[in-house]
Amino acid sequence: MKHAVGIQVTLFKNADDGDTTQDIGGQTGGKVVSLTDRQKEVFKYIVEEPTISRSKLVKRMGINPSAVQKHIEALKKKGYIIREMAKQ
Repeated sequence: MKHAVGIQVTLFKNADDGDTTQDIGGQTGGKVVSLTDRQKEVFKYIVEEPTISRSKLVKRMGINPSAVQKHIEALKKKGYIIREMAKQ
């Protein structure tokens, strides 16, 4: 039996602004790094449809699965998205 896996989206700043970094306050602090154009595109699709599958991203973007995975990993590393297991 397959379980659905969703992606929780955490937006720290507008991915379309031109800034390369932005200071964020609070207890965690730190810098938020900008996204490439492709990362912005992946992020936009995830925001529009938080449970979108990788295969659907591949079809929509017209790129190979390894490229989609690379962009998702970059979004995770930069703190834009966090993977969350779906509730059963």
